[in-house]
Amino acid sequence: MKSLIKDFFIWVSIQLKIKVRIPKTNAIKEIQLTKGSNVGDLLKNLNVRPDTVIVMSKNMPMPVDDTLNENQEVTIIQVASGG
Repeated sequence: MKSLIKDFFIWVSIQLKIKVRIPKTNAIKEIQLTKGSNVGDLLKNLNVRPDTVIVMSKNMPMPVDDTLNENQEVTIIQVASGG
């Protein structure tokens, strides 16, 4: 029993929940990442290339090296280019 409780607290302390809004579908996904994860880690988890999207938080763009916070809500906007 002690081991189970200890394992639970270790798991809780290293997990981070992020809410991701995808404007095209207006869906919100809750993603669990390791504590200390950044925007690049989030995109990798979602299998999204960083050069194809803009990640926004509170209407401000976020660089891929920005660290994410518990319960932070981000919006992923797909970009398009061409001629």
